[in-house]
Amino acid sequence: MDIKSTFSEHNSTTLEWTVKGLKHVFESTMGEAKSRSMFSEHFGHDRWRAQFMANSGEASDQGSTSSDGGWIGLFINCTRTPAEEKEKASSGNWVRDGKYHLTCEIQGLDKAALCVPKTEYNHSFSDKSSSWGWYKFASRNSVYFHSSDTVKQDAFVITCTVTAAPVTLHPTRS
Repeated sequence: MDIKSTFSEHNSTTLEWTVKGLKHVFESTMGEAKSRSMFSEHFGHDRWRAQFMANSGEASDQGSTSSDGGWIGLFINCTRTPAEEKEKASSGNWVRDGKYHLTCEIQGLDKAALCVPKTEYNHSFSDKSSSWGWYKFASRNSVYFHSSDTVKQDAFVITCTVTAAPVTLHPTRS
């Protein structure tokens, strides 16, 4: 009996970043046109890092950037490997091999979702596009100002997962 099978391999790396001191972060960015970015440590064998903006500079749905309104930004940055640096030096540009699925979410310390997770499919990275994310990832109200547990704990968890697009495996006969 000949059974036909299909296999695919998925390689993922996930960062869990506990951001502490949120009271200072959110209150110090009230009224700013755009806040400075905070960056995670590198992850996934130094190939990625997350970028968080407590105030992305985007207006709230009501059209203002009031003290508690507006949006946070969340991005994944692709950091070049030594081989990609060499490629850039020799040709003037670089491309990260493959396509990637990116998923980001923000949770309380109890792992309760503070906003809807967001996903981007089949994204590629190069010298022309070395980061991807959302200026309007979630409202400042939902992730901080209207979340009493987050305010009380003065922290939340940003989770970012980068998954290489599936690679089809061809079965071998034994």
